[in-house]
Amino acid sequence: MTGSTAIKKISSFATVSASLLKSIAVPTWNVLSHDFSNVILPEKCLSISIEQSGFSIAYVKKIFSRFKVAAIKKYPIETANSDPEFLASSAAFFANEFGADKTAVTLSIPKSWVITKIVEFPSSIKEDIPSVISYEMDRITPFDSSDALYDFKIIEEINGKIKILLAATRNQVLKPYLDALSNKGIIVQKVTINSSAVDSIIRHAVRQTSNLYLEISDRGYEGALFTYSYPIAFFGSEFKDTEDKHRLTQIVDDIRHFIEQNKKNGISPEIYILFKNKSLNIKENLRLMLNMPFRTLNEIDLKISFAMTKDEISYSAVGAAIETLWQKSNGFNLFSKGQVVIPRKPLVLTIILLIVLSSIGILYAVAPLYIENQRIEEIDRQIAARKEEVRKVEALKKEIEVLNKDIALIKDFKNGRQMSLNFIKEFTSIAPKNTWLTRMRITEKTVEIEGYASSATELMPKLETSKLFQKVEFASPTFRDARMNSDRFNIRMEIEGLEKKQDLGNKNEKE
Repeated sequence: MTGSTAIKKISSFATVSASLLKSIAVPTWNVLSHDFSNVILPEKCLSISIEQSGFSIAYVKKIFSRFKVAAIKKYPIETANSDPEFLASSAAFFANEFGADKTAVTLSIPKSWVITKIVEFPSSIKEDIPSVISYEMDRITPFDSSDALYDFKIIEEINGKIKILLAATRNQVLKPYLDALSNKGIIVQKVTINSSAVDSIIRHAVRQTSNLYLEISDRGYEGALFTYSYPIAFFGSEFKDTEDKHRLTQIVDDIRHFIEQNKKNGISPEIYILFKNKSLNIKENLRLMLNMPFRTLNEIDLKISFAMTKDEISYSAVGAAIETLWQKSNGFNLFSKGQVVIPRKPLVLTIILLIVLSSIGILYAVAPLYIENQRIEEIDRQIAARKEEVRKVEALKKEIEVLNKDIALIKDFKNGRQMSLNFIKEFTSIAPKNTWLTRMRITEKTVEIEGYASSATELMPKLETSKLFQKVEFASPTFRDARMNSDRFNIRMEIEGLEKKQDLGNKNEKE
């Protein structure tokens, strides 16, 4: 066996070993650094839902990603909104009765208590959205940030704009309930919205990309439109009429409005309805008037275990608990004020991983070093035997370096300044149709244009937003040409990014 053949075999062995090590280490890191506590360890949540018909309390457990409603109770409206002390006493008695003491507590409130609004900001604020919303709170809502509980969801980001759905409520609205619960030793950790909570149940059960949920009671209705677990809109109203026909017309108009409004975005939601009015006529008449398929919540398999019948449950109370315990939920937490807490990875598993990787590294440390020494010795022998070839290679390397420098110099010259055609094309794309030029002068640093426009002042902001121009200003006063019914303008502007390119070129020259 020749030395070259031996080197090839040793090199092949090292390559295979490195590939094998990588194929083992990467999946091991992903597995051991993953937090399995939320899958393996049991979790529980006590949820309180304030509804139009009263309030409900639910105790939900999660074991191996399976949910079980251990207990639930409903309380009448006569005592729901009038006395926070009664709600707190009921919650404390419930927790003691079913062994839910020291359990995470979530409060779910009606949509009527919350203001939801879609707002737009420049995409540049994406890294600091909570601070921006806090600063703008008194402008976009009736509240100021110190007196508001709020959360937001990013709906979409397009054309340099970021669209956000903001949900906010006044702190003073919830304070009597939070204080009463706190006095009973019940600390609320999360505040969500009933519609959002029920959507978590629906998505857990059917995993649809888009859902429209509607809850209908004797007093009114409320609902929400969700797509890919993100809320798009909330809606709802009290009934303005006592006749079922007029009530159904009001509901149908709202549903059709939101569906038609989002059809252009390719959103076709499945409709889910909860009838709190037990009349079958309302359900059948709504099906006829809406002329769209819908399902009621008691018709779907919720994939949740219940210690009672479905008719006895409160979907908003159960949904609030599931929204808290289910990692894939994307519900609101008005306590958060938009701040997202990133959970820490388990330290024990990370230490185990480091020990395993260190052991593997030690096992593979000796062989690669020996192989590398052998390869270096063989290379030295080959170089000594072929010095002439080495000299030719070095000469070729130097020629390549010279050619690369020449190529880089040509590219720098080419990219160092914009082509005049680019400026003409840019101006054509942003200028109004009733604008024309009589003269354009392009220098290394500036562009001057003269011409006519229906309004010269309207042309300035368009030029300022261009990616090619900066420091746009009038070079001389504009005047109105009565004969042409247009403003004659003379505008000077600097070429965008020229200083950066010059600084970069100077840096390259120094290097």
